[in-house]
Amino acid sequence: MSRHPEIDLTRLATRPARERSTRVELSRLGAPVEAADGAILDKLPDFLGAADLKSVVAATARAIRARRPILVMAGGHVVKTGCVVPLLQLLERGHLRAVAVNGAAAIHDFELAMYGSTSEDVEAELAGGTFGMAEETVVTMNRVTREAADRGEGLGEALGRHLVETGAPHADRSLLAGAFRRGVPLTVHVAIGTDILHQHASADGAAIGATSLRDFRILAEAI
Repeated sequence: MSRHPEIDLTRLATRPARERSTRVELSRLGAPVEAADGAILDKLPDFLGAADLKSVVAATARAIRARRPILVMAGGHVVKTGCVVPLLQLLERGHLRAVAVNGAAAIHDFELAMYGSTSEDVEAELAGGTFGMAEETVVTMNRVTREAADRGEGLGEALGRHLVETGAPHADRSLLAGAFRRGVPLTVHVAIGTDILHQHASADGAAIGATSLRDFRILAEAI
């Protein structure tokens, strides 16, 4: 037992997800990419971010033509800024061998699938002491993590399974659900203490570690 005292997380008060303010809704996500959109890409400048985007698009196209595997690694901002849509297109067309995300990306994807909104107003919620207190997100994701550990399953697969098997209202816009349906490994690489799920008593460090470590091994095999 540690010599140092721990915070009592059972004293935290959660609230329904619908009562919080969010910055991202499904209606604001990006639209599917069409072949004709390439003309717009060609008009972008060849430096800084635009050059990076053109390089990624060109490399992806080359890999698809050569039938080479494509792996996507993404953080939370890719999901909550609506860029998940073209990734879903690649996934549904069978072009992705694996997808790797961090804990934040998994949370945003899960919330969009369940509620159609995500991304709290961090400044406002921190000021009121309510950041990361959405009850449904915390209770469900922490429970699914424990169940995944008991089944010997990876975290990404378990979260995707939950969204599909429970009929999440917006599962068609979810990378987690899409990868599970297609049998594509989607791995979640968690850093304990960095996600809103960890500040609640229902968080199980052993389960988080076991399922995320298994996802690391799944990703390593895919690579």
